[in-house]
Amino acid sequence: MMFAFFGATETFAQCLQTNVHPDTADANTWAVALIDSLGQAELSNERNPPDQPAKSFEEMISQITAQLTAAKLAKNDLICAARIIEPFSESKDGMLGAASSVFSQIYMTLAALHNQIIETIQANVSGQAGLDLDKMSDLGVRFQNTWETLGKTTVVSMEALIQDQAAGTLKVTEQQRLSLIRSIEKSFGKESPAEAAMKGSIAKASAALLRQFLVTWKGRKL
Repeated sequence: MMFAFFGATETFAQCLQTNVHPDTADANTWAVALIDSLGQAELSNERNPPDQPAKSFEEMISQITAQLTAAKLAKNDLICAARIIEPFSESKDGMLGAASSVFSQIYMTLAALHNQIIETIQANVSGQAGLDLDKMSDLGVRFQNTWETLGKTTVVSMEALIQDQAAGTLKVTEQQRLSLIRSIEKSFGKESPAEAAMKGSIAKASAALLRQFLVTWKGRKL
């Protein structure tokens, strides 16, 4: 599996899942896992230390250490996000399965990019390589493109929750729908997708898109 490359055992020991053995065909269980995975992705985004000019050699070393630590923690967060949603890739519900596979790949791609940052910092500090601005710029572009793909995937994946397009009903019950909305609000707040995006958080904007979608639709009858 793709998790093995990143030393999954150490990471997974710190990754607390809502449901260790999820019912991968259940739309509500999938939505809960998606929200949890977006939470881990947002956590990775919050790891970045503030960018401040170093006034001494000691401060420079401290900043490099902070950047390296942040990149390692962010990589673990994203592997955890992938682990949460990955089981649903094998769902009997083809739409849930397809969406989950893409989400898992996005998270692992972001983790791999953080791994490249870790290797670059380590190579620079050890003197094995000089600062390659083109490489760092390319990494920045790939990060941005991958994060944007997360937002687009969230929009498309919402179709997997629809039971009856004409009736405007979902595969989840009304009680489950309301519970999912509360879960998003507890973890991400009540910001609109635009407000979250303006703050530079695509993971939070994705959660806001899901909340907006759930508010608009109705839960199925029992």
